[in-house]
Amino acid sequence: MAKTFNDIKVGDIVEFRTPQQQLRRGRAVMRGQYLGSWVLNCGGMHGTPAVVFYDHFVRIVRSRSSKAKGALS
Repeated sequence: MAKTFNDIKVGDIVEFRTPQQQLRRGRAVMRGQYLGSWVLNCGGMHGTPAVVFYDHFVRIVRSRSSKAKGALS
């Protein structure tokens, strides 16, 4: 089953493209202030933030919810 932008949950690792077409990843932290956006933590020394909109979204790399299901079994 393909994951879409609407399936993102807090803790998921999301892959997106920058305006310069670079592929980046980050962990979903919270919904953005603007409709249809997510705030991501892209790592680094101070947790570099990024805001991702639907049109820059590529895929969900690892879903936290699927990881949790395996732990409960």
